[in-house]
Amino acid sequence: MGAATQQEPARVDATPAKAGVDAGPPEAAELLNGLAGGDPQPLGSGAVDNAIAVLKAMDPLACLSDLLADMNTLSPTPALALPEVADLIRSRLEGIELCSITAIVGPQAGGQGGDDDDIRPPQAAGVLMAVAGGGSKVLEGLTVVRGPQWSALHVAVTNAPLHVHSAEAGELPDGSPLPEDWARLCSAAGLASFLAVPMALGPQVLGVLTVAAAQPDAFADPGWQRLMAATASACVQHMRSPQLCYLASMLACAEGEEDDLGCMEVLIYGLSMYMRRCTNLKVSVRVGLVDRGRKAVLVLEGDPKAPKVKVPPPTSMDDNSFRPPPRVARALVATDVPLAGTLLESAVTAHKARCIKDCAAYFQSAVDPVGDIFTAGSSLVSSMAVVPFSHNESDLGGITGWGAIYFTLPEPCDFALLQEDVLGAVSATTLTLHARLRDRAAALGPCVAEVTDQRRRSSSIAEGAPGAEAEAASVPGSAGLSKGAPFSANNKKLCTEAMKRAIQHKLQTTHKGGRRSTGSSVAAPTNQDLVLHDRIGQGGFGICYKGMYKNSVAAIKVMYARKHEKEALKDAVEMAVLSEVNHPHIVQLYACLTDMIEVAADKLDVGVAQLGGTAQMLPHYRPARPDDAVTCNIVIMEFCDRGSLRDALKRGAFHRRLEGGVMAVDVLKVVRVLLQVSSSLEYLHDRKILHCDIKMENVMLKSDPSREMGFVAKLGDFGLAKMLNDNYFVTNRSGAGTITHLAPELLKAGAKLTEAIDTYAFGILMYTMYAAQRPYASLTQEQIVDRVIRKGMRPTFPSAAPAAFVNLASRCWDADPKMRPSFVEISATLKEIINGEDGGGS
Repeated sequence: MGAATQQEPARVDATPAKAGVDAGPPEAAELLNGLAGGDPQPLGSGAVDNAIAVLKAMDPLACLSDLLADMNTLSPTPALALPEVADLIRSRLEGIELCSITAIVGPQAGGQGGDDDDIRPPQAAGVLMAVAGGGSKVLEGLTVVRGPQWSALHVAVTNAPLHVHSAEAGELPDGSPLPEDWARLCSAAGLASFLAVPMALGPQVLGVLTVAAAQPDAFADPGWQRLMAATASACVQHMRSPQLCYLASMLACAEGEEDDLGCMEVLIYGLSMYMRRCTNLKVSVRVGLVDRGRKAVLVLEGDPKAPKVKVPPPTSMDDNSFRPPPRVARALVATDVPLAGTLLESAVTAHKARCIKDCAAYFQSAVDPVGDIFTAGSSLVSSMAVVPFSHNESDLGGITGWGAIYFTLPEPCDFALLQEDVLGAVSATTLTLHARLRDRAAALGPCVAEVTDQRRRSSSIAEGAPGAEAEAASVPGSAGLSKGAPFSANNKKLCTEAMKRAIQHKLQTTHKGGRRSTGSSVAAPTNQDLVLHDRIGQGGFGICYKGMYKNSVAAIKVMYARKHEKEALKDAVEMAVLSEVNHPHIVQLYACLTDMIEVAADKLDVGVAQLGGTAQMLPHYRPARPDDAVTCNIVIMEFCDRGSLRDALKRGAFHRRLEGGVMAVDVLKVVRVLLQVSSSLEYLHDRKILHCDIKMENVMLKSDPSREMGFVAKLGDFGLAKMLNDNYFVTNRSGAGTITHLAPELLKAGAKLTEAIDTYAFGILMYTMYAAQRPYASLTQEQIVDRVIRKGMRPTFPSAAPAAFVNLASRCWDADPKMRPSFVEISATLKEIINGEDGGGS
């Protein structure tokens, strides 16, 4: 829009209905004469549009109805609507170079309410909520201002418009100095005319709407003040909303913190409370900052071990105050995560939000899962959205963003339903975060580490000991660090505990979790809890000991740290499944100790194990600290004293050699063991869990004098277990397992896996138990794939094998998964075989 014309406006000769219209320049009069009937020649539609455009350029109020109509189509979420309003004003009104919207918070600020000093700033503050146009970068460095030297606070005090015809004079009409922000805009962006109007609700100023132009006297026409006042009134509904009042107060409080970690403390907990109030869901928030070297991202989040403080509810429906936890409950955890292969990298590179609806299902199906879902500070994470900061810059060499906000939920969630609230939170906080923390990831990391070291050294001082306070105060490096809550620093490790919790939660909610979780120990087990006696086995990823747990004989499986999330998931799945199942033929779990660290055995006198005649000191374990590089997970289970089914087969538990070299098979004993295994798989499949590794080595035997056989079979080793989705299948991504027991579909990437893969392996188990030999022993892996998987080759039973037994095994390993029987049918058939063999025994 142009400035008001200085010449006497011409009058249009028109009918009485058109008389009195200011036509402005001669070309406008000529066009309007046609509209009024003065020109006998008809005008085209283009001429009419031009005439209307000239009229609107001359009279600011002529644009009001269109502007208000467009504002009615904007987002209903205040934090999203205000940037749209600023951009709409700047683009629709000719001559405006800059438009900004500032919220006023603090004492006497409208709609604030409440008495929580932790969230409300001690004095009135102006918080920049939106800015568009030339000069934006100047204001983006002034996201929160305090004092009457700033234009927004000046207007807030007077509750009246503030107009400067030409900023070059350097002062206001009353002779007082030009507001500092306007002086900077004049100097840095060449803006000359300014107009600021209050967004008020009676005497309470909620915000300030400001426009600026490069031309002097751009807003001299009184219509401009009326137009801006009407526009400001239309924005009051957004400025008075509880959500915006809270966000503005939180940002003012965060910016007022002396140190960066204190700022993050307020933002992270404040945003979490904001999202919970808006959505009525338990949303948690993290902030990820990309370092300038583009090698890592610093993830800051709340410490789940921080004291829980109940936040009082609003006192009334009109109480707009949001009360975050006090400082004591705001401990943060910082984790350095390699940037490559993270959800944040994908989000900031594409400048689009990235969401995972179900983290447990995602990890199970992803070939190469991202590395920033589960971190050291993770509580229960079942779904996640990562939204890059909307302030986009391209100076990071291919990474077009400098950070993002993570939103996590303890339940699977479609974040499309929360889109407005999530985007509003990011939009509102981006400007303040950019001004305060841009390029601070590299500095924040060491700062957090220093605070952590300070905390650890302080905690080592005897509580209440003389001079303890003085010694704690003298810890070097404490100056300039957060004076609020403590912080913990971590390098990225595979956080199995967080993975386990997510999988457990899914099992409990959608897979008929059979018992309450045994949980995991937070503190290190005492000598009475866990005592190692003998090493009884060792594999590629861990060692198994026989020992005692709470005075009960136990098998203690120590699984050492994996290199990647996909590998760590195997440990998490095994612990989660064992924690949630409860069946007499599944190995019972006593406890899971996740993210532990092994203490050097030569430093502790904890016992001696004999292995191969060599005395070895047994290790000791404690919970891992943030600076521990290598961790392990410990699974404590019931001890199966008779070993595995493979061990029993080698001992001749099911076969005996007769005269002439003929091998006799105890069919009843074989079938009874198979029936016990079948019942465990029937139980698992009813809960939509696939074992995926049925073989003799994974069936354990435990003495039980009450049983006819003298022992009971128990299914174990759930490292390859999978959870079926709601449609009772899971997409194949790996094909892991024992090659001789793999169903053909397991070698097809993308195939739909069902319970039938366990059925196939069970058929091979039936053969192995009866024939007392491995299937395809003379074939290489490549030959097995070619002949068995592709050409349909199957093991051949001895001729004396019972027909019903052979028929059942053949049905189990049918090439068509749909033709394989369920374990309900398998169990029924095995019972029939038992009844046929002994006349009804069990």
